[in-house]
Amino acid sequence: MNNHLFHLVVFTHICIISCTYADEGPSFDCSKVKSQVNKMICDSPTLSNLDRKLSDDYQSVSNQGGVDAKSLEMDEMHWLQSVRNKCDSPECLSKAYQERDAYLLNISRKAASPVAYEETKPYEATPEAIKAAQNQIGKPCDGAPSKSLEGFSKIRGFNTIITKDAYITGLDFKGDRFAFLLTMTNGDFQSCKVSDYAVLPKKDASESFLQCSMSDYDLVGLGIRSRGSKGSLFWSIDMGTKKLIRESLQVLGERSLICKQPETGE
Repeated sequence: MNNHLFHLVVFTHICIISCTYADEGPSFDCSKVKSQVNKMICDSPTLSNLDRKLSDDYQSVSNQGGVDAKSLEMDEMHWLQSVRNKCDSPECLSKAYQERDAYLLNISRKAASPVAYEETKPYEATPEAIKAAQNQIGKPCDGAPSKSLEGFSKIRGFNTIITKDAYITGLDFKGDRFAFLLTMTNGDFQSCKVSDYAVLPKKDASESFLQCSMSDYDLVGLGIRSRGSKGSLFWSIDMGTKKLIRESLQVLGERSLICKQPETGE
């Protein structure tokens, strides 16, 4: 199919070989919609864009090697019926679309490189801690790289990592630990904001938090090493997307990882 599975659930026709849609709007024909959910999508440019993105990503993933397209199709229909079509507000739809798209991209990553996927799966934290971390995104960081964010406390032994346009600080929320990425404008600490976070593994008394680089790949970021462990953990800073990216050291090659103690302290 060349369109998203909305056609299977909402319309009487099924697009089996190929379908086309306009350059703008959602992945389906708004002139034929009847359900309230689809009307909300057609009335909102933001929701229409989310629908088109999900449609494109669904197609890419379903055609990807290592993905069971039939099972994915059935799973997509279940999501449409049990999640998307249950929404009664634009906010609900936006959340449903974003979560579904993240789910599809996760399937893609797993199929593309099973080794990298297993090595870079996100660590878990409580829903309360995740919500607290998410609430920090976009907030100004008032020019204090070593200062804790509201509701969080500093992780002992985590020295702030400072680069040209960003810094990483380690914070704790009721036992769950996070690395926060704070990005600056023109290297100015007085003009910065919280851009991303990554959940860190549970506390290990022998761990060291390090500033690491991988010159072969032009990467710099946070590394964690624990005494007696088989390898290191590494999150690079992507200034293009302003994200912390968990890197697979099996894929990149751990021997090219160069780490040192950050020069900043508490």
